[in-house]
Amino acid sequence: MILPDAESDADIEIISDAIKLLRNSGQPLVVRSSAPLAALLAGVRSTGFLTAPLMSGTFSTLLVAGSHTEGATRQLAAISSRWGEAEVIDTARAMEDPIQAAASAITEGRRKLAESSFAIITTERHRLSEHNTLEHGEKVMRALICAVEELSVSADIVVSKGGITSAEVARTGIGADDAWVVGQILPGISVWKLKDRRARELLLVIVPGSVGDSDTLMKVLEIVGLN
Repeated sequence: MILPDAESDADIEIISDAIKLLRNSGQPLVVRSSAPLAALLAGVRSTGFLTAPLMSGTFSTLLVAGSHTEGATRQLAAISSRWGEAEVIDTARAMEDPIQAAASAITEGRRKLAESSFAIITTERHRLSEHNTLEHGEKVMRALICAVEELSVSADIVVSKGGITSAEVARTGIGADDAWVVGQILPGISVWKLKDRRARELLLVIVPGSVGDSDTLMKVLEIVGLN
């Protein structure tokens, strides 16, 4: 297992070259990474950012946050101060019944999407030590994704905060089998075009948990076209 720490594009290039050497040697390899390394390995490195706004006319936006990093929490606080409070998945309830824990978030999320075309769904920002196991994390994620599954059908674009969260949002919540990477809107923040389980096309903006400053999610929503 190799855990490189990258701070610049030059670091990403070094990691990419090392992965290619391992591939050529026939070594089995599993890579978990954010968008810049994947793009470099695929030979589709971005040369610029997508033009803002991403959306025009009337559209609905669903913001989903599962990341518990300090950066994610600060970014969500900035969003709530401008666009209103999030619907929060209760951790204790999710431990007992993930589906029921998602119910109130789904109800309020539907109402907000209908009234203002914007809803925020998050996990609780503070985790107790007794909730810090894989089983607990899986149940909370199940509740969050249950909410996404119900609410994404009313959204034209989904913004997802957290790398693991985004993978589950795309695969299980939206029900996509594949996706087209459209490009980046900010460093490390990619836009995917995909189809949900009803074959309806929508956009997914992926904001990794460790990416950005306190105003990054704010900038993302502005680039999407919210004001």
